[in-house]
Amino acid sequence: VLDAAGSERAVLYGYTWGGPLCIHFARRHPERVRALVMYAALASNSTATLNFDHEVGPEEREAEIEASLAGWGGSANVGDFAPSRADDERLQSWFAKLTRLSSSPGAMRALWRSTALYDAREDLAHVRVPTLILHRGGDRAVDVRHSRSIAQQIPGARYVELDGIDNLPSIGDTEALVAEIEEFLTGTRSTNVERALLTILITDIVGSTSRAAAMGDTAWRDLLADHHAAVAREVDRFDGREVKNLGDGFLIAFDGAPSQAHRCALAILAAVMPL
Repeated sequence: VLDAAGSERAVLYGYTWGGPLCIHFARRHPERVRALVMYAALASNSTATLNFDHEVGPEEREAEIEASLAGWGGSANVGDFAPSRADDERLQSWFAKLTRLSSSPGAMRALWRSTALYDAREDLAHVRVPTLILHRGGDRAVDVRHSRSIAQQIPGARYVELDGIDNLPSIGDTEALVAEIEEFLTGTRSTNVERALLTILITDIVGSTSRAAAMGDTAWRDLLADHHAAVAREVDRFDGREVKNLGDGFLIAFDGAPSQAHRCALAILAAVMPL
């Protein structure tokens, strides 16, 4: 984000154990921070996520890390972060894949051991950037008192406690969460959110550059005109919408599932192959 003077300033988003990093950076470099947004965040990773009043010692933390890593790459912990959809098999599969792709167990162990030392509680009273603190009141993964305490200690911070029991920001009432952030950053919030299932089809003439050079400008323009006309006919026949002409291809949108787009693609292929 560019400010009035043309300098780049970041909006920091702190989630759970990322909280101390964002808080510390906002205190040390306020000139580089436009705003601080915290969701279900902690100020110190030495404090138990599920019990704000409990300081976790080294041995206890090590036991927690090993317990978490025992199920790494699986979906065993999805119920902690998204209890409202703990029985959702698709979410379980996504969560397991997310953990496997994010890090190996060994790298994750090293990361957790490092972040366990992060503590920004002494920075809170010195933060001087616009700050929004968000948390769902029934969060079962992170004690909501973490956010309440952060909001009380950062001067001028805005605190919003949302409904819900899920920790994952993408699960539950995401629109309320996004609306609060949008209003905080822009001063307004969108009132109408439209959702639609679309299928996007992209066409392209393979090797167009070399083919155009071999054919010459006049012949290439004639071929493009015939190609574009053939594509336009099929797009119209299958109720597609041309979004953008890419020169030697098109970006085309279809309402709904991919069936119409697939039929249109086959028809386009048949129509342009003789060209």
